[in-house]
Amino acid sequence: MRGSGGSALGHHDLAEYLAAHGYIVVDMFHGDGRSNDFPANLALRSLELRATLDFVLQHPDFAPAIDADRIGAEGASGGAHTVLAALGGVDPAGRMPEGTDPRIKAGFGLVPFMGGAMGVWPFKLDFWFFGADHAGLHRVQRPFFAVYGGKDTNVPVENVEAGVRALAGPATAIMLDGEQHLVSDAANVDIRTWETLFFDAWLRDDPVARKKLADGTSVRGGVTDHRTIQQPGTGR
Repeated sequence: MRGSGGSALGHHDLAEYLAAHGYIVVDMFHGDGRSNDFPANLALRSLELRATLDFVLQHPDFAPAIDADRIGAEGASGGAHTVLAALGGVDPAGRMPEGTDPRIKAGFGLVPFMGGAMGVWPFKLDFWFFGADHAGLHRVQRPFFAVYGGKDTNVPVENVEAGVRALAGPATAIMLDGEQHLVSDAANVDIRTWETLFFDAWLRDDPVARKKLADGTSVRGGVTDHRTIQQPGTGR
């Protein structure tokens, strides 16, 4: 899932890469252009994700090929916010409808939007939909993997790291040194490697991938990256 206002075509290369590695990929188009109401768009995305899974899991052509016990979700920026909601993240203030979908077993987030405030007083808007202290993420017990830019001003480093540390399940964070919110083409080499490794470990239960994921702190790719967080899960 792309970020706010993005198109599924922006994930075409990644979808093609995952498909080449044996995954069935469903790339969603969100209707963000229907409204400039950011909270409403985020709320709709959770419903759209659930409806999309309902469709493919009931489709006579697709359903027989899908292992319903091995479904993962990937999203960038606002798309990663939707992934976290699907994994169990909630709005403590009750402004956003719950988007939990137990069919999604693991989630990957690129430059994940964990919440924030936009604008300046008196026009400052609060978009901390998991809580300013990230308390709404304590319910996430399924695995999550975050890749984020070291110079991202849209999704600041401290917000990503605080959000990942709030998760109750297995969680990893990888920083792409020097990358901003719109990551470079070179960074996509690293991102694809990490994402495939993560899904191989948690969806395919591949022991080799599990070990590499546990031991690895960086991958050989187009940019410099390094692991900043790895936690087995707190079980909050």
